[in-house]
Amino acid sequence: MQWARDGALEKEYTYLKPEKIIAEKCQMCHNEAAVGIPDFTKFKNIKELAKQHEGATFSSLTRVSHIHLFGISFIWLYVISSG
Repeated sequence: MQWARDGALEKEYTYLKPEKIIAEKCQMCHNEAAVGIPDFTKFKNIKELAKQHEGATFSSLTRVSHIHLFGISFIWLYVISSG
């Protein structure tokens, strides 16, 4: 996984033998016919799946925070004013 995340090249995939390991250990389940799980028969699929998720962007966190901040405030005001 780390090798793929570090920007492995397709020629290294064959030369360094990860292709053989994946074929022996993973592709029996992770293949084109499998439904609902990733396909490991092609290098580009493995490389795409090995990318590290960087998390939410600052703008999306800001948007969600504002929605929750105002939503919770209105709920709180409704609760204290109706009781």
